[in-house]
Amino acid sequence: MLLSASNKVRNRILTSNDTTLVSLFNSWRDKREYISKLYRLSNVLLEKKNLELDSIITSANENEERPDKSFRNFQRQEYEKNKVSWVDVKVN
Repeated sequence: MLLSASNKVRNRILTSNDTTLVSLFNSWRDKREYISKLYRLSNVLLEKKNLELDSIITSANENEERPDKSFRNFQRQEYEKNKVSWVDVKVN
């Protein structure tokens, strides 16, 4: 169920006309894929390439937590679309 909800949000973002939001999402996804690739490297190789995995993860988390106007607006719109009232519950 959670995966389905995540897929719906991803699809809504990518099909939205908000280029800023799509760009932010793509940037977030790229960072997560990069971190995933780094996890596969050995510590020796990370040191050799002078990559500090913890710092990269911290930076990605900070960027993810930083609220952005476009994303807040998108969340608000999604909330309004999915709002359920007591009448909806009573009918179902």
